[in-house]
Amino acid sequence: MTLPERCGGVFSYLTLCLAAAFFIVGFFLFERHDLRAARPVEPPPKTQTPCEKFASHCAARQQDGYYTFEGWACIPGERFYSVDCRLVLRDKHTGAYLRAATVMSPRDELENLVPGGHSHAFAGFYAFLDAAALPGAPERYELFFAYRSNGHNMLVKAGLNLSEALAL
Repeated sequence: MTLPERCGGVFSYLTLCLAAAFFIVGFFLFERHDLRAARPVEPPPKTQTPCEKFASHCAARQQDGYYTFEGWACIPGERFYSVDCRLVLRDKHTGAYLRAATVMSPRDELENLVPGGHSHAFAGFYAFLDAAALPGAPERYELFFAYRSNGHNMLVKAGLNLSEALAL
């Protein structure tokens, strides 16, 4: 067997490995962008009147073309049996709602606010959003919580706009 014949198999194997590596890297880059994209969302036609005891906090930062949000949302004294809370931004000019990618993030400072052992860990959140998804100025976007934990179905105003959250 000549050298080109022996190397042909190695080159084919290397080419296949290189193509697979490019595919994997491309896939993860696509997924990273897709996970951070804003999703248009329609508020449900009927929502529960926000509970008077509902409490929340949200602070935002802008860096590297993204907005990041950290905070918490819960009904003080109510133990978590199910968790579903998303950060939603409403464009004041168009009325359109955008859902930010939101994940649960433990918040130890809530230990006395939410009963039930480690239940306080479920009230915290971390959310992120591509800044390019928001064509207007930060003060144009109001912050809301789509709160469906424990069977609730509330769309609750956070009481501040994006510009105010960036100042916290």
